Amino acid sequence: MKKILNFHFLLLLSAVVLLPAQSQEAEYRHIQDLKELYLTTLILDKGKPGIVIVAPHDSRYREAADIIRGRIEELSGVSIPSYDDDCVPEEILKEHNVIALGNMATNAFIEHMYRQWYVLLDLKYPGKGGYVVRTLHNPYGTGHNVIFVGGSDDAGVKEAARVFSDLLKPEDPLRVGWIMKIKLGAGMNPPEISTGNPKWVVYSWEDSWRKTKSGEAIGYPPSTFFGWNPISIAGILYYMTGEKRYLDCFKTMAMPNPGNVPVINRASDAFNDPLDPLVKNDHYRSHLVDCVYDLIEESPLFTDAERLYMTNKLLEHQYAYDPNNTYSQPNGNRHGVWHMMNIYTGSRYFSKYYPDPVWNQRISNVRKGFNSFLNNPTWAGDDTLGWLSTFIEPVFDFFLMDGDERFLKSSTAKTMMQGLEILMTGAEVDDYNRCVPASLLYKAAYMLKDSRYIWMAEQLGFDLDIFRIGQSFWPRDAIAAAPPTDLANRVIIYPLAKTDWEKTKREIPLEDGFQLLSYRSGLRQADDYFLIDGFFGTGTNPYHIGAIKLLRMFHGRTILIGYANDLDILCDGMADPDVGRSVALRKYMGLEDMAYLEMDVPNMVFSDWKRHFVYLKDYGAIVIDTITSKKHGTFDMTCSWELSGKIAARFEPSRSVLTANGTRLASAGILIQPSDGNIVQEKFTGYLKEGEALAFANILVNDRDRKSIEKMADKAYLITGTERAFVSAGDYVSDDLNIKAEFAFLDKERILLIGAEELVLKGRVIFQSDRPVACLWRLKEQKLDVQARQSCNLTLATDSPVNFSGLTEGEHTYARVEPVPQLINTIANVLKELKPKVDGEKRVGSETKRAMTNQPSVWSLSLGGGVTHLGFSNAYRGGNLWVVTKEESYSRISKVSSDGKILKSIKIDTEILSLWTSKDQKEHRAFEVLVGCKDDTVRAFSDQGEEIWRFQTAIHPSFKIGDRYDAPWFTDPGPPRNMKGVYSILVDDLWNKNIEEIVIGRPCTVEFHELNGKLIKSVPTKWGNNTSLAMLKNPGAFKQRVLLVGKFYTGFPGLSVINGGDENISDNFCTGALPPGYLLMDAWLQRGLSHMLVDDLDGDGVDEVIMNLSGHWNELRVYNPAKSIRMPLWVQYFGP
Repeated sequence: MKKILNFHFLLLLSAVVLLPAQSQEAEYRHIQDLKELYLTTLILDKGKPGIVIVAPHDSRYREAADIIRGRIEELSGVSIPSYDDDCVPEEILKEHNVIALGNMATNAFIEHMYRQWYVLLDLKYPGKGGYVVRTLHNPYGTGHNVIFVGGSDDAGVKEAARVFSDLLKPEDPLRVGWIMKIKLGAGMNPPEISTGNPKWVVYSWEDSWRKTKSGEAIGYPPSTFFGWNPISIAGILYYMTGEKRYLDCFKTMAMPNPGNVPVINRASDAFNDPLDPLVKNDHYRSHLVDCVYDLIEESPLFTDAERLYMTNKLLEHQYAYDPNNTYSQPNGNRHGVWHMMNIYTGSRYFSKYYPDPVWNQRISNVRKGFNSFLNNPTWAGDDTLGWLSTFIEPVFDFFLMDGDERFLKSSTAKTMMQGLEILMTGAEVDDYNRCVPASLLYKAAYMLKDSRYIWMAEQLGFDLDIFRIGQSFWPRDAIAAAPPTDLANRVIIYPLAKTDWEKTKREIPLEDGFQLLSYRSGLRQADDYFLIDGFFGTGTNPYHIGAIKLLRMFHGRTILIGYANDLDILCDGMADPDVGRSVALRKYMGLEDMAYLEMDVPNMVFSDWKRHFVYLKDYGAIVIDTITSKKHGTFDMTCSWELSGKIAARFEPSRSVLTANGTRLASAGILIQPSDGNIVQEKFTGYLKEGEALAFANILVNDRDRKSIEKMADKAYLITGTERAFVSAGDYVSDDLNIKAEFAFLDKERILLIGAEELVLKGRVIFQSDRPVACLWRLKEQKLDVQARQSCNLTLATDSPVNFSGLTEGEHTYARVEPVPQLINTIANVLKELKPKVDGEKRVGSETKRAMTNQPSVWSLSLGGGVTHLGFSNAYRGGNLWVVTKEESYSRISKVSSDGKILKSIKIDTEILSLWTSKDQKEHRAFEVLVGCKDDTVRAFSDQGEEIWRFQTAIHPSFKIGDRYDAPWFTDPGPPRNMKGVYSILVDDLWNKNIEEIVIGRPCTVEFHELNGKLIKSVPTKWGNNTSLAMLKNPGAFKQRVLLVGKFYTGFPGLSVINGGDENISDNFCTGALPPGYLLMDAWLQRGLSHMLVDDLDGDGVDEVIMNLSGHWNELRVYNPAKSIRMPLWVQYFGP
């Protein structure tokens, strides 16, 4: 029976990243009495069965069941009852022990427990011809056990039945103890692991690691991210093989000897403390530890003392992750969902074996977090496309384990997987498959009963025949892989989640918003494809809105790639607080060889931006952007294109640009100029009245067609080249061509009309509708597609007997719609007679010229490299100018007189990142110049340019965890990270003691030194390169002087604060909130603090902090620490 345990209470001081701030320290329960293990499984007692056999209702395992039943009858004369496999494990185990035959694909009882992580037994494990006979003890806390008698095929199950029967010996009561009898199938060769070798290669079903056809390794290294850590790996290897060597590794790592810490504990980034790996660990990799231990805890190779140690460590882990039993992160980010999985699996374990209402509350909190995704499938709170699968998988895992069918019935699971389908380009490596685990695709196929995901997995080249740990969810033979051909020739949309829509201030109707959309002409890499990103989620990408993330045409040629393919706008040099973060999809049409999108950003900077995008297979893409101002002012508009093919590094502004891969970008008027790398831009600067509009029109075509685009009227253009075409983003009226439509494209091949009511050529009505409709008429193919949003009557200039009156709402396709004679020739003639508007209109130039006053220089000097730093030394007595220049792999510092003469030139064998020149006599006596270098040195020079001394800086030792670094992308000074360099220097009487100190900022560390370079103190900071230092001498809320430290680049641009005791008291000063109407535009490693000043701006005796944030989104903030250390006094946006 269950035992009520005694507890005593201790303070828990542990904390982990992402836990909300708590008002008080929590307490945890130390378990003194181990749970009852239920090691014995009763089969028969005094002629009364204590066990039942559960097998499929068909005769598949009848022979195996007869072997077991016959042996029991031979020993006792009693027949054991049988149940069909549709019985519910939680119910039947309240009354009986169970013998379960088969595997998860053949026995619904085993399938149920497999989903809950109470057994591994499927079509891949133990493998063909292998078998498993094992006991599972008290899985639901009911005091009853399960004996699994299984295999991956029928022969294995039959052999398992024989093995189990041979274990039964004549006794009364008839019972068995703990059993683990395993024979692996052919080719199932488990890996070698060692606690002394950190470079394991253990494959799991959760791996994204694979090799392309060319041999390139893709994905996270095997069994590293996500789900597994070295302890759970060793434990599951013991479970899957029965080999003691794996359990020995498990115990060595889980219960490390402080005098001989295993190398793997010191080296693995799964552990945040090599001596306490069960408690202080990475939440991406730890949730399975509880599940695995639950499977092996009863092994006789554990002592009770070891079990008690493990149990208390797992308990500590739970309270470290959720000390106040409140953690829940609805629509949380990727960290949040994995964190909740740790709380769920651990709380589930303790709720069964050490019951307390708190465990049910914790499970309820987690359910609340995951249930928030139902009908609202957000993407981990950001927009990092390559990480999408690593966010989806824990959501699938939770609903598989917890059994809530609403995940499937609400279509949430299907919608989440549709995100991956949208991202699937057909390439061997793309955002869809870069990190996708095989297990997610097989879980999706299993849950959604859709074989497209099996097909998707098969295309990636995973080696699925090797030994892999974990769950395969391998499909039944009846499920054959079928390619998702329904994705072709359609616009596929991932909807904008309601919670994300609410973050954007609901500037567009929810139903018009979208996270992503794509179109493809087929499933191969050689087929055409485009991807549009419709939402800026402040993830790890630069600011973008409605960006054409990828465009591929002309038999597999990538045309555009990246987030720069959008529009940026400023008005009077500024951006307004109402930042556009989502684009509205107003209209769209996707058909064979054609797609059309009309997108709108109604809250662009003081304007409304509308983009028409048309894809025509083998023809090209047409993009027309119309910007309508909402106020008068001087607007700066930049239309950017991130081309895939290489372009000339420098070229004169032109109306077209050619890439090395044969793509031509042509503009209708605004000149194209180079920007950065393969990015080119069209720029307009000029005054617009309120309501005035400006348009950018561009085409992306195959260069052999020599197409160009010319403006004919506002939003109307002529495309010239081998053949002519007309395109307009609105009504157009001329003598020979009249169009009433929101968009029109016309050439000899086709007529495309969107939101159209009329088309007239040479006075003849070619198309007419009493309601706006969208249609594509392929003239030579005589095929018509119509999209009607409401019932309408349609008239076409056709000789076909098709009647278009009374057209109903929806999509309609007609064949043999033959145009009237000579219509194609009429179109050709009209297009031939159209003339671009050249005379009588002033073309918009690349920039509006502004008058500039040329001031003659006093003197000029060439120093041979780019100038990076300037400083005056001894300015109080005239002084000299010190100039740092960057020259290839080294820097040079030059002393220049006030009349422009070089007095001294010093070559430095590394890059100089910071410069400080003496400001007073104390500093002058100690040095003239300090330079901070990329090699982590600070070097002091005299007035004559001689090096006086140097010191070496270093990362603070607290970031070293065993043999690795915490957050190595910020901290590891070694290759390939190379996080080194002195980025900032400050010299001052910091603490008003009449003692000046040198302060330097390097990655994640601030050091204090005496004026002779001697180290005083090293202080850790999080996270980023410390590029700005400033003293807050009238500190307001801090009640003492503090040093402020700014980072660039960083994740979130909070300041670190160091007090007079050289202690870091905050890494989050001046961050976290903005005044009403403003949006936080932080994005991971996309910006940081580029400049910082401290001064009493308003003369109230308290210093203000002025911060300039630069990067993907630029803004100026001013804080008054006496009023708030989180909310700025004011903010000004300078935009992207």
